[in-house]
Amino acid sequence: MQVTEDTITAAAPQTAVRKEATLPLLARFYVASVIGAGAVVLVYCATHVHVTQWALFISLIVLSCLASALKVRLPLTRSASTMSVSYVVDFTALLLLGPEQTVFVAAASAVAQSTLNVRKGNPFYRTLFNIAAIVLTIESAGLVFGWSGGGAGNLGWPQIATPLLAAAIAYYLINTASVSIAVALTSGQRLVRVWNDNFLWCAPSYFVGATVAMVGATIVNGASQWLLPILIPPVYLTFRSYKVYLGRLEDEQRHTKEVTELHDQAQQALKFAQQSEGKLRETLQLLKQSEERYALAAAGSNDGLWDWDVVRNRVYFSPRWKAMLGLSDDEVGNTLLDWLNRVHPDEVEGLRAALGAHLAGETPHLEHEHRIQTASGAYRWMLCRGIAVRDADGTATRVAGSQTDVTDRHEAQARLEHAARHDSLTNLPNRSAFMQELGRVLGRSKRMGDYRYSVLFVDVDRFKLVNDSLGHLVGDQLLTAVAHKLATCLRTGDVLARLGGDEFTILLDGVNGPGDVEFVAERIQSLFREPMKVDSGRDIFVTTSIGIAMGGPHYEHPEELLRDADTAMYRAKALGKACHVVFEQRMRDHAVVRLNLETELRRAIENDELKLVYQPVIELKNGALSGFEALLRWERAGGEMIPPSEFIPLAEETGVIVPLGIWVLGEACRQAATWQRQYRFDEPLTMSVNISPRQLMQPGIVEAVGQMLRKHSLAHGTLALEITESALAEDAATAMHVIKELKMLPVQLLLDDFGTGYSSLGHLHRFPVDTVKIDRSFLAKDPLDPSGSNVLAAVVSLAQNLGKGVIVEGIETAEQVERLRKLRCPHAQGFYFSKPVDAAAAGALIALASATAGRRPPIAGAEEASAVAPRVH
Repeated sequence: MQVTEDTITAAAPQTAVRKEATLPLLARFYVASVIGAGAVVLVYCATHVHVTQWALFISLIVLSCLASALKVRLPLTRSASTMSVSYVVDFTALLLLGPEQTVFVAAASAVAQSTLNVRKGNPFYRTLFNIAAIVLTIESAGLVFGWSGGGAGNLGWPQIATPLLAAAIAYYLINTASVSIAVALTSGQRLVRVWNDNFLWCAPSYFVGATVAMVGATIVNGASQWLLPILIPPVYLTFRSYKVYLGRLEDEQRHTKEVTELHDQAQQALKFAQQSEGKLRETLQLLKQSEERYALAAAGSNDGLWDWDVVRNRVYFSPRWKAMLGLSDDEVGNTLLDWLNRVHPDEVEGLRAALGAHLAGETPHLEHEHRIQTASGAYRWMLCRGIAVRDADGTATRVAGSQTDVTDRHEAQARLEHAARHDSLTNLPNRSAFMQELGRVLGRSKRMGDYRYSVLFVDVDRFKLVNDSLGHLVGDQLLTAVAHKLATCLRTGDVLARLGGDEFTILLDGVNGPGDVEFVAERIQSLFREPMKVDSGRDIFVTTSIGIAMGGPHYEHPEELLRDADTAMYRAKALGKACHVVFEQRMRDHAVVRLNLETELRRAIENDELKLVYQPVIELKNGALSGFEALLRWERAGGEMIPPSEFIPLAEETGVIVPLGIWVLGEACRQAATWQRQYRFDEPLTMSVNISPRQLMQPGIVEAVGQMLRKHSLAHGTLALEITESALAEDAATAMHVIKELKMLPVQLLLDDFGTGYSSLGHLHRFPVDTVKIDRSFLAKDPLDPSGSNVLAAVVSLAQNLGKGVIVEGIETAEQVERLRKLRCPHAQGFYFSKPVDAAAAGALIALASATAGRRPPIAGAEEASAVAPRVH
């Protein structure tokens, strides 16, 4: 919060307030120096500022000016300082824009704070002083922020922690010191006393404000402004609670002052009575006035008053004190024990200790918060304050004070603390609370070497499909139902938490071994075999993948245990979902290898490590060259070949397959267009390119394919896209829409690996594919077993009856060629004809084919299968 002076010329104790024009000479010099330094900084910032985000800059200025109206008057004894929550906005600007731009945001708020919502008009020099002090504060905090490693817009955590803390400390010290010096020079008080009495206690508000500013800056910087309304309730509740606290503090000071004055007047009256009998009437009159004033103060206050006669152990409770507890006059006694019996058992000893310390003179005032029982049996929080009256020996003879109901503040604090540690959707502990509990168990494990515990990382399978198909409302209802079902599997002492999204964690405290943990995991998965009901009445079946990490003293940090459970969960996903896996060290090693491989794969295109090889597709009737299938290969810089079976699934999982697929498509189209221009055939050579399921569902795939066709002027109908059955089965409606648009370009569509996936004959009928590629597994069967040939013959016949072309993959022997020719299969490809070759070798094959009549290459020399030789490798 920003601290400014509404009255710099605050007086010293028991002196009249000086006029504005009679500031001490040293105070005038100091104020002028601060204004001059602030002006220099403003000029410097004006000449060096470079605004790139005008909308954010203007918005922060307006927001800071509006926030300056939320001022809290500090209940100080010798000055009239105020604090404004515009500090949060100024600190947010510092994190997002840097000190040069923030100087103007803070200067605008200082102008608004010095001119708006003030008790009386400020002289011009005071407004200038406030602006200059804030400007110097922002500039200094910005320098400290930069020196400690911070930068505007760089909000990564935990790197930002040190710069954020350093800037907040610098802001607090410089802001409060500038005002403290002004007050000290003006009032003649000691600087240390001014700062200690008036500003030391408000330090936490600066760090709370910096934390709120950090959250707001992170949201703005991440383009998640829709989350900003979530910050409004806690910020507003914090401000209101803080303001109520300051109000209570000011009431206490006023009340203490009134009680002290009344007591002094009563003592003075008693002295007058002892000194002179003639003044008795006057003394009685003064005493009567004091009693009337005391009665008025008690009636006007909303607090309950009490007065304890320590010598006789008699306590007076005011009617308001009793009414606060719902008690009538005769429902409470007049001894201290009658009071203590109503205090909550957990706070009785604390209240006794506070009373004892004050009676012994160890504390200047009595102040203690405790719960006290009302007439209905409920408990309410009360703030008890008081002061002792002592005799000439310093012995307390009497203690009087008040009782304030602070239940609302405690409940507000409890709600804030609960919200900070629990998930708002499921009301389960959140990540922060779970990690704290896990850290506690980890510490116990280090103290007790044989102590066993475990963490289960539970992920709801295919949850994204529920969100995408039924909406986020149903998704939230499903997550709530999942949380309730998981809770039924827990034992006493276990902890269930929601980390976020569809991820839950379970801490099993005190287990005998992996068997106990796997039993819990199996129980969880058995429960999820039953449908989940949501509010709409819909039944939804979901499964869970569970990763298990067994805890022990070998773990140093809770994050390590959670990381290993997460790794095991992803292993369960890879094994087909709906299962559980116990973490092993090799899983982490494999994850590190995959992470390194992913990093290298993302750079492979830039480093020219990827290349295409081409495998010819042969027309079996005459051995002619029909086209090529483009296949991707990755050769690292050191010459190491990475098998496609390793990097293609990784590219699918990480999303790298999308840019990778675009590169493959463009390179294949470029090469095919080059060959079509160099060699002329009756029918142009085709080029087949594999399209992954993720690519097929990617928005813009049709436009990308069309752009490649136009860019390379590829002959119509010669680009063939190979798609798998799994792509059609995942989202048939979307796949159908994309396929129809691709057919209009036009391109050919090949159904790849038919017979190895879902093998749905409906795909041949529903989807407008041109050719079916039959997997090599049908040829690998025993040639003496007629069942394999019968299935192959049936598939070939069915495809041809539906008007589809057929290509059989994996041809390796002349016997397989003979079988396919007898089945009248039109096309085939495999190592028998040629291994995948680079562009130069493929060009040589095309040249040989072009040199023979009828596109007859040297790899097929006669009509008979026995003459289909020699082969090219």
